[in-house]
Amino acid sequence: QRLVRVNCPACVAPEPPAPDLLALLKPHQREGNWSLGKGCDACGHTGVRGRRAIHDMLTISPEVRERLASGVALQEVEAQARREGKGSLFEHALQLAQDGVISLDEALRVTAAED
Repeated sequence: QRLVRVNCPACVAPEPPAPDLLALLKPHQREGNWSLGKGCDACGHTGVRGRRAIHDMLTISPEVRERLASGVALQEVEAQARREGKGSLFEHALQLAQDGVISLDEALRVTAAED
């Protein structure tokens, strides 16, 4: 898990991300209600107010447990978990950015080594 900086609710405004940031995303990930805190007295003119946790959690299903017990490679365990609907840290951060809760820049900053 990691903490992300949340857009200030008092000064958040729609803001499309820079084209170079959007280019880092897959085509189906480029749509969203992108927003950015502009800075106000409530947030000390930073544009952010508060933090929120993002997470990547592995649920141990019978199939995942079987793979762990058999000693298969971590990639196989991850692949099984993904087939069962597990998302990544990046996907969670991206969803928050697409919803306007955090900026796309923040999502990419905290998950730079992900996906």
